[in-house]
Amino acid sequence: MLGNGDGSFQAPLFFAAGNSPTFLAVADFDRDGKLDLAVTNTDDNAISILMGIGNGRFQPARKLDVGSGPDWITVADLNGDGKKDLLVANRLSDTVSVLINVTTAGEVIVGVSSIVNAASFEAGPIAPGEIVTIFGSNLGPADGLGFVFTNEEFVGSELAGTQLLFDGIPAPLLFVNTRQVTAVVPYATSGRATTQITVKNKGLLSSAITIPVSASAPAVFTAAANGTGPGAIFNQDGSLNSKSNPAARGSFVMLYATGAGETDPPGIDGLLADSVLPQPLLPVSVTIGGQAAEIRYAGAAPGVVAGIVQVNVRIPDGVGSGGVPVQLRVGDQVSQAGVTVNVE
Repeated sequence: MLGNGDGSFQAPLFFAAGNSPTFLAVADFDRDGKLDLAVTNTDDNAISILMGIGNGRFQPARKLDVGSGPDWITVADLNGDGKKDLLVANRLSDTVSVLINVTTAGEVIVGVSSIVNAASFEAGPIAPGEIVTIFGSNLGPADGLGFVFTNEEFVGSELAGTQLLFDGIPAPLLFVNTRQVTAVVPYATSGRATTQITVKNKGLLSSAITIPVSASAPAVFTAAANGTGPGAIFNQDGSLNSKSNPAARGSFVMLYATGAGETDPPGIDGLLADSVLPQPLLPVSVTIGGQAAEIRYAGAAPGVVAGIVQVNVRIPDGVGSGGVPVQLRVGDQVSQAGVTVNVE
């Protein structure tokens, strides 16, 4: 629970360790200036090491086997080399495990801590063509970089030596920095049950993380780019929908989303939508204020990279005024709750 500095705390964050975690120790094990965790998992006969990324979040746990029933751990520099070592008390085997730290000074570890939909900021299965954001450490350059074109029609899959790979397939990159990569899931993941994600930074590769693949994972982009509140929705005249600029009932609005899955014609990684505007293969529907809304168009957003979907939808006559909830369904999956469109 991250502190607010006044004696109160933010909501708890949860990170998987092992079976029956009983005791933990905190130290900078990889000498990167960020605190890490060592946790005893009594029922696994192992400990978990969770490397910190410096913002209260941690990379996925790494398992190290010790004795039977470990239930206590402490940190000390046992051999005087300046590195933090571990001692683990194993209650059921009546032993102590001594783990000597062999981290190389200055070693850079590329780590992935979480993967979310770039529109909703929610974790879960990913879909072909979905825009996702990867959080972690040492993912790219310190200064953020936006996408580049390999030619006039394609977004490139490498930025400053960073690549995001799905089963070895490079993804079009929209943004990278040391803690974040935003990219488009390759369409080649279509039909797979899972995909393995790795980040490569100047030749260094992160550990692979396996993520389930879904036919769709829709999410609507929001005006504040935080996954909730007023959507990034435009009124019929092209102006941004807002509390001070609501849409009239019966008028059309344009919402933008991602995670619609495969398209017709088939999606092409990194391609900008131009004369051909692919449309989702799965059925698309929208509710506004809980009422079914008429869709005039659902497909690629002109001039934007494949993976962003534009939906032109009519505000139903019977909805109320103010911020009205809007949800997008693609196939059997529904976009995140909490997104609104302002109606006069």
